[in-house]
Amino acid sequence: MITCKLATGHDMVLGNQWLSIEIKREFPLDFHPDTAVVAYSDQTPVVVIPIYIEECRRVAVLGHCMTNPAVPGKLKHEAVGQLLEYACRYVKMRACKYLLGYFGNRAINRIARKRGFLLGDSNVEQLIMIVR
Repeated sequence: MITCKLATGHDMVLGNQWLSIEIKREFPLDFHPDTAVVAYSDQTPVVVIPIYIEECRRVAVLGHCMTNPAVPGKLKHEAVGQLLEYACRYVKMRACKYLLGYFGNRAINRIARKRGFLLGDSNVEQLIMIVR
């Protein structure tokens, strides 16, 4: 059974570790916002998605979809779908009108489209600059 809820600091640390493994380099933990959602299967965290909320425009943006590399793909797909639905309910509760997702993974994009996300720009390449 998949359970979705707001992520804790510990969930964010785990998700960031999974992301660092996936991209094969350390990703800065402080890049992520304080708000995130997490899906658990029983007691095992499966997926963490940060949510960036722009209060003055009622827009929320989903961050990196960080998945547990030790969890089988079918369970990840189920958890991603349920977590996207949970994220939609959460941002609606926060008075957001729009929710954007930028995912470079075709499977995640298919899951999102099945849950009502519409195709926006299909030629997006996400670039990050650390400006210290």
